[in-house]
Amino acid sequence: MNRITCTILSMAVAFAVSGCHRGTGIPGEALMDQVQLVELEPAGNSAKRFEARILADGRYTYRDHSTALLLSMDGGQCAQGGFSLEAGGEHFAQDAARPEEGQVLSMQFTCSLDRLPNHQSIAPGTPHLVAMPRPEGAESKNGWTSGAEKPIAMANRLIGDQVREAYTEDCGEKPMVIERIDTGTEVVPPEDAEPDGDAAFSAERTRMHVAVAFRCLEQPAASDG
Repeated sequence: MNRITCTILSMAVAFAVSGCHRGTGIPGEALMDQVQLVELEPAGNSAKRFEARILADGRYTYRDHSTALLLSMDGGQCAQGGFSLEAGGEHFAQDAARPEEGQVLSMQFTCSLDRLPNHQSIAPGTPHLVAMPRPEGAESKNGWTSGAEKPIAMANRLIGDQVREAYTEDCGEKPMVIERIDTGTEVVPPEDAEPDGDAAFSAERTRMHVAVAFRCLEQPAASDG
């Protein structure tokens, strides 16, 4: 199972498990006291890494054991809450089968680094964020969005949209460089917040602002602009 597949799988299972954990007991909970959580050497980007280990109890399924291992990562180990499954998912492909008594089962996790570049808090009502300081000769794109997503998810989407637009529209799909990325959060008062499809919505809403400064390395042909 490759890393991307493991990450997607772990996120889906983690959400399902956390939903069950808030309700009545589930079989995996009975195994949680047997899980050993060990901190590993950090990843190359300094993100924390952990391995959850358990000796298999033949009375429970692979699914039960995987639930216990996932529940051991309750988010408290990661400063920014999120994590991904990096290794160990192959143990649990059998799902409803029962492992051999005493078999060592494990999962390795890496904490997410939800860093926002050049981030600042900005005043309510700010129309747009400008990449500052803007490098001489660079052009810029800016925009904002709001929603129930995590700020990092909104920022990633905006950055991707702006880079794609700069590359295709401004630079005519010619080489370009990103000079600077700035992000900012604006807390919108309840009376000004968008309902986002829910008429009963009245809580504060965070707007994520992004500005991207870029430079086209080649000027697009007249027909490209």
